Amino acid sequence: MAVQPLEKARSLPFSAYTDPVVIEEESTSIFSREWVFVCMAGEVSQPGDYFAMIVALKDALKRSMPKRIELSFF
Repeated sequence: MAVQPLEKARSLPFSAYTDPVVIEEESTSIFSREWVFVCMAGEVSQPGDYFAMIVALKDALKRSMPKRIELSFF
């Protein structure tokens, strides 16, 4: 890995973060094929607790039911 001075640093173009085609490709090829951390079990430790977020362009809801934790995609 080459190390360059910070002054020479570059980033991806803005469209790489906002283009729907790029977002869909990343969602399909990266995030929907692998395990994705949503939250710690302690964050949903009581029955009825929940933690909602978006994973791979889908809503994910982690909820605590009596004696088990479930993950749902909508």
